[in-house]
Amino acid sequence: MSEDPELSRINREIERLNSEHETLHARIAQDHVEFERLQSRHDRVHSGSREPSTQSEWNEHDQVKRELDRIRPAHEALHQQDRRIHERQAALAREYESRASYLQSQESRRSAQSSSSGRPDGYFDGQPIKVVRGATGRRDRFEFFYGGAGSPDGNGHGHVVSNDGLNIHYWRQPNSSAPVIDDHFSAERLSQHGL
Repeated sequence: MSEDPELSRINREIERLNSEHETLHARIAQDHVEFERLQSRHDRVHSGSREPSTQSEWNEHDQVKRELDRIRPAHEALHQQDRRIHERQAALAREYESRASYLQSQESRRSAQSSSSGRPDGYFDGQPIKVVRGATGRRDRFEFFYGGAGSPDGNGHGHVVSNDGLNIHYWRQPNSSAPVIDDHFSAERLSQHGL
């Protein structure tokens, strides 16, 4: 799946954004150092809660205020740019997951079509599987059997259901009556088991 041109494009953009994000955070950190330096100068002029009392203190106060007024818009612009990067990264993550899900479902369909040739549809934890697709209306839903006596769907077979083509939502191991997973929100990935 990593050779897909669309996934490669998304990965390149994510890498570019990550690099831009690192550079941006370095600039934001520099701004924070400058703000702290100016705050320290401000605190010296306003020791306690008193107003500046000498012309020199007022001059210092005005200079600090001008510098803060000069720095603040650029600092706020950096934070806005940071928010835009985070939003784009989130959009790319959704785009990547969508594309990966689509490619996985296409691969699952190809596997299902090859099952009529007598070859196994794939392997789950190293064991041949037989994929079964039902008319459930879900585009990416499929299930398969494995580990049965004489064939993947023979006596004592295991059973796996995926509602999205990526995660295992139901899993019962061969020669067992209790499921290992029976959870619509499962994060157990099919890819962790060789699919």
